[in-house]
Amino acid sequence: MKKLCGAAAIILACFWTALDRLREKQKRIRLMRRLASSLLELQDELAEHQSSLSGCFRSLAAKNAGDAVGGFYAALCGEMLGLGELRFSEIWRMAAEKCFAPAGEAVPDALRPLGALLGGSELERQCAALERASRRLEQEAETQRNVLKNERRLCFGLSLSAGAFLVIMLM
Repeated sequence: MKKLCGAAAIILACFWTALDRLREKQKRIRLMRRLASSLLELQDELAEHQSSLSGCFRSLAAKNAGDAVGGFYAALCGEMLGLGELRFSEIWRMAAEKCFAPAGEAVPDALRPLGALLGGSELERQCAALERASRRLEQEAETQRNVLKNERRLCFGLSLSAGAFLVIMLM
């Protein structure tokens, strides 16, 4: 009976490991989609209301409080106070790398070009860059979603096979 309970525990642990891995990937996909959406909101605020960047960042930080997107905009708000010491592009790059490093390189790569354009004089170029970055993030999220869909069976199959192999070896 102890062996059976131990075997079940091993199989269950392998199942939970696979499930956690898939949930983490889903979380990254949701993060990319929320960030893409927030970039379009930033574009709307700049184009329609002609708000300041600081005001937009504050608004987006409050709207997305509690997740990495809100943390990104809150970090930008906090760092804007030191704008004279650092260029805006450096503040933007550091905030993007700090907040989105766990999500993979695709997110900071999509955000980096925005740092050089935002806060500039041409509103049309800023809005176009925000839209391009949002589209790029949406495309990456869709690509990751398709990969995840194809990977789901493989992940569970490999994990449960490894668990079964371990149970066989231990018995």
